[in-house]
Amino acid sequence: DFTGWQAGVHDTSLACTGYTALAYDALVTLAVVADRLMTDESGNSRTLASLTSDDWFQGMKALITEGYAFDCLSGEVSYDENQERPLPMSFFNWQSGSLVPQGVADWSGVSGYSWRVGENLVWPDRSTVSIAIATEVPPGLPSGLPPPCSSGEFYNNTAALCQAC
Repeated sequence: DFTGWQAGVHDTSLACTGYTALAYDALVTLAVVADRLMTDESGNSRTLASLTSDDWFQGMKALITEGYAFDCLSGEVSYDENQERPLPMSFFNWQSGSLVPQGVADWSGVSGYSWRVGENLVWPDRSTVSIAIATEVPPGLPSGLPPPCSSGEFYNNTAALCQAC
């Protein structure tokens, strides 16, 4: 029985808003833990009612198993050693002549960085490289510091060159 449910109001669209996807993933995580606890590696089964709070605690801690993840509504679900969920990310790069940033890399808590082979990457010094290997940082990664200039000069970021002071 859905208390407060109004036909024509609450059934007009299926949309995940706000924290809906994360809340759903939290419930699926509990279901994954329950499934693991109810059926162990030796094939023994337990009932949900027989699980203790310590069983649940240990089951949640076991989710940090290195390399373990499952896909859910908001993306890949994995946990780190602090029981935090590192959310997957995509990295985008602005390209000259385009108003839409180009996806160049992805990161997840389980697999780490994965560069998108075949895509071009424009570094802050305006040099361009083609991504050739998914597991290695493309050549030309800037240090984060401007290039050294001669005595009496400063680096002008806008012009991308050294100029007299």
